[in-house]
Amino acid sequence: MGFAFSCSGGLVQLYIVLFRLTTNVNGFEVQIITNSPVVKFGDSLEVICNTTCPDPIMTVEYKPGINPNRLQGSDWIRDRFQNVQKWDFTVPCSVSCPSLNDFQEDKMVVTVYIFPQPPTILNKNAVEVNQEATLMCQVENVYPVDKMRVRWFLDGKEWNSVTKRPDPTTVWATIAWTPQEPGWTELTCMADFENYTSVMRNDSINIEMYVFPGPEIQVPTSIEGIPVNITCSVFNVSGAFQLRLKAGRDLLENASGVSELTIYHTVYPLAKLNGEEYTCEAELKLQLHSESINKEQSATLNVQYSPDEVQISQEQEWIEGKSQTLTCHGKGNPDPQVLWRRDGEIISSIETFHIPFVQLENGGHYMCTLYNEFGSINSSFRAEILYKPQNTGITVNNRTVDGGSVFIKNGDEVTMTCHSSGNPQATLEWIVPSQGKKVETNHSGVLHISHTTSEHKGVYRCRASNELGTDEKVVELMMEGETWWMVILFILAATAGILAVIWYLVNRARKTGEYKVLNATPNKNQEIPQGNENKEMFPLKKVNSNHFVIQNHSQTDSKIQVV
Repeated sequence: MGFAFSCSGGLVQLYIVLFRLTTNVNGFEVQIITNSPVVKFGDSLEVICNTTCPDPIMTVEYKPGINPNRLQGSDWIRDRFQNVQKWDFTVPCSVSCPSLNDFQEDKMVVTVYIFPQPPTILNKNAVEVNQEATLMCQVENVYPVDKMRVRWFLDGKEWNSVTKRPDPTTVWATIAWTPQEPGWTELTCMADFENYTSVMRNDSINIEMYVFPGPEIQVPTSIEGIPVNITCSVFNVSGAFQLRLKAGRDLLENASGVSELTIYHTVYPLAKLNGEEYTCEAELKLQLHSESINKEQSATLNVQYSPDEVQISQEQEWIEGKSQTLTCHGKGNPDPQVLWRRDGEIISSIETFHIPFVQLENGGHYMCTLYNEFGSINSSFRAEILYKPQNTGITVNNRTVDGGSVFIKNGDEVTMTCHSSGNPQATLEWIVPSQGKKVETNHSGVLHISHTTSEHKGVYRCRASNELGTDEKVVELMMEGETWWMVILFILAATAGILAVIWYLVNRARKTGEYKVLNATPNKNQEIPQGNENKEMFPLKKVNSNHFVIQNHSQTDSKIQVV
């Protein structure tokens, strides 16, 4: 078996004790004697095999590579190994006894080990009373690891422990321990190879057990301007301690004591101190340990005050048809309630409310009020609704016209005024007929014609516009005396249309041989049968729900369709 370690430390002292393995069968004995059943890797070993047979034939053969210095007598063989270099070391002894006509063999297994350093206790900190602590003892670079035993002793009494072997050369032993009283005690970790005291090693520590429940801080709720006391206390401590009170990182109070102590600090609360953190720190100084035990507790100052500021936020400009979201928030303790008013009327009691489609009636004076049991505060603004031009109108010579035409005569003076509403204010523009001449316009929406002629007739367009859109109105100027021509043209056009329809219907009936007699007047058309006197000569055959066909029994295919 191949195995290597980096060995350090001195030799383990071996006690001179003889270990015998004796076998007695059929009248003679065989003994294997060694100075130790365990040997450190690299140390010396002496083995003797002897027998009580009077004329023995003895054989002691080791595994290949094991070569002893041997001395042999008539009934014994002594082998000495200056430097044991094999991990698997077995001593075989075979004896043949001719006089007794018998053969016997036996063997002894010698444990070859390496144990370069004693066990190490990893956790040596002080332990708080009634608080469970886990202690670990570790043995490293040891072989054979499966034969290494690690045990814990508390005040000389062995404690139950849990042994683990995380790798082929390491052993761990842990105990869970809960001290009941303050003071100190000795704990020992002991390691050996299967009860062989010659290779036993240990590590001991003195554990200090203390009582330290930790500090307590009290920060009472306060009202702005009314002073309060903040207390920092510690009780029932087993030993000397230091007590400190801090605001953030700033030290406020500091004192030392034994067993118990309370320190105070007076605060004059302001709204800006609400939420300020205060910390009570306690440091216990132990006797057997250089490091102290530190505990702390924190609390925040709760200052109650009326709302001291209010902020209103708007999502965007107020544009007709768009959405708008209003939010009102501010600081106060307790958290303030919200109340919205528009033009003095309550419209909401939530912090944020939404208007999906802004209308002109949503404009006005808005006020947000924040209030709690200690006071209130207001903030307001005026909402102006932006909208594209609308309600555009035209007056001609101070008479309102709603589209259509206005008749003028040659030489008339005409003043046309355009007006419109919008926010931002609309810009007014006149678009005049191309033939219009001597027309004066201005930005106020007034168009003036000092002396009208036939060149001024036509359609006049007023356009109102702002950044949100446009709106238009039109008026047509017409000259008096020209309207009868339009009437004559209209009558002629209507008459021509009626004559064309009549001609089309008559011509179509003649071609198809079918006459619609709906609404026909009896006795006016000789081709239309009258009454039922010709019923037998012209029987009717029903074609569908609305039509009848008169069958002509002559050789012709003519027919009259009644609709």
